[in-house]
Amino acid sequence: MTRGIAVTLLLVVGCFLVSCDSLPGLIDLFLPTTTSVRLVNNTGFTVEGTLYYGDQQDMPEVMLTNDVLATELDFTLAVGADRVILTESCEGLQAIIIDKAELLLFPGISPDTDTSVLRDSEDFICGDEIVFTFTLTPDFVIITTVR
Repeated sequence: MTRGIAVTLLLVVGCFLVSCDSLPGLIDLFLPTTTSVRLVNNTGFTVEGTLYYGDQQDMPEVMLTNDVLATELDFTLAVGADRVILTESCEGLQAIIIDKAELLLFPGISPDTDTSVLRDSEDFICGDEIVFTFTLTPDFVIITTVR
């Protein structure tokens, strides 16, 4: 059952059982309050990178990648890593980007890649899990999925 159907059903049933004025607090108990970010390394090499996120949905990319205006999170992923690196309140995670990820092949040889900005309500919603999968296809790319 999807969240939308569940909330609608709760509203209809709730209005018959209690006053509709008391339902907003009850409905909030069933709605998600966080969004999480998972990183998956399918490359066969270590990946290092920097992720930025901010609490302003319409923040331009140049401002989002500024650690004074947004939150910076550096990461290192071993081969085969698959882990949630961030769980943030929905208000705190309104925009997110991987600004630079490097594939550590050999000393001095590190191809890099990045993502576009993902924004709340456009690319994901509160309660979603944003998954960045690093892969070689044969180029080094980041596949972004939301679930």
